[in-house]
Amino acid sequence: GYGKIKEPVLRLTAVFRALRFSAANGQFMDSFYNNPSGYGPNSRLNFGGIGSQTPLGSLTVFNFFSPTYSPPGAMSAAGLVSPELEIVDSVYAIDAPNVLSGYLVRDVSTLPLPPSGVSPYLVPDYSALLVNARDPAALVDQLNLLFCANQMTAATRATIVSTLQSLSAAETDLLRVQIATQLVILSPDGATQR
Repeated sequence: GYGKIKEPVLRLTAVFRALRFSAANGQFMDSFYNNPSGYGPNSRLNFGGIGSQTPLGSLTVFNFFSPTYSPPGAMSAAGLVSPELEIVDSVYAIDAPNVLSGYLVRDVSTLPLPPSGVSPYLVPDYSALLVNARDPAALVDQLNLLFCANQMTAATRATIVSTLQSLSAAETDLLRVQIATQLVILSPDGATQR
């Protein structure tokens, strides 16, 4: 009965903050470099694509969901509420992992540049994580602190460590860190706030 699902926009910004995302042009517009409205071709920084939650876009002053929403089933039967689940649907269940993963692994060198030639694309800084790339347990512990407030369950930790240990020795350190980061932020522990 304690904790909540992280709101989509807060979940995305937490990833940006923890991995110190930045763009060479010094802005946070990502692929919207030539469109002041913030929408355009090649769009990836699309908060609306994650649970229809756009900054300052709530339909009411009460945020994006009803404070008394209780999904049908066990939660409702227990008298619990979970407002954040009101915006979770089949589209969100697919879009959220795809958008989050897309930012972690995309190759911005393949994306078109604006006329200035300075990249507008947000990229993560994995340098602090790369030191533990070959130590799965230490890497997962580091990510646990960053994305789960050091509250990851033992079962989730064991599963992710085991998955990382099964990677080929030939895999690059960067790929190991990207996979570990994806698994942590997309896990139930990474999606909840307690």
